[in-house]
Order: sequence, then structure tokens, then C-alpha cells
Amino acid sequence: MIPPPPPPPSLPRPMPPPPPPPPRLQKPPPAPSPALVQAAKEQTIQQAHQVRAALQVLWTSTSAQERAAADKWLVTFQDSTEALSVCLSLLQEHEEHDLALFGATTLCNKLRGGRAAGLGP
Repeated sequence: MIPPPPPPPSLPRPMPPPPPPPPRLQKPPPAPSPALVQAAKEQTIQQAHQVRAALQVLWTSTSAQERAAADKWLVTFQDSTEALSVCLSLLQEHEEHDLALFGATTLCNKLRGGRAAGLGP
């Protein structure tokens, strides 16, 4: 019996291309000035007071027009980008449970993608 012929020599594999060079590290952006930080804090505090006032009108006013205006303002506020920082402030700095509930609900809805969309249960 004749042995089978040896397998043909394998061809060398081509070398993979070298990896791209690492990205150049960029300097981090400069820190905001203390005056800018203070102005942002004051704006957050002012908006928190506006939220408190609108909720007070919504829950206590006997005027349907006033309640509708307060509700419209609160819905617009909840959709704003400022709502994140203001609602965090409501949770961190206020002991009023109604304000904390509004802040937590707003943050939860924002994390879920808005009032009408979002994550499933």
C-alpha cells in the first residue's frame, strides 16, 4: 500500500494592519468661574421657588383658570433641561414631602424618556 502524499505547504498568513495610534489626550475644559457657579445656583433656587408656588396654586386655588395655568407651567418646566438640576435640588435641600415627590417623579419621567415614553416596568 502506498502512503498518501504529504499535504501541500501552507502559505504564510498576511499580517494584520497595525492598530491605529492612540488618540491624543485633550486638555479638560477649564472649570467654570465661581461667579458662574453661583449664578447657576441662584437660578436653581429661584426656579425651585417657582415650582413650589405653582404646586401651591395647583393644589389650593379654587380658580380653574389659575390651576390650569399652574399645570401648564409645571408641564413645560418638566420638559425643560433645567428641570434636572432643580428637581435634584428639590430632593436634596427640601424637607417638604410634596416637593420631593414632584422632584422624584419628574426625574423618573426624564430618565424614562419623557412623560409619554420611556422604559417599561
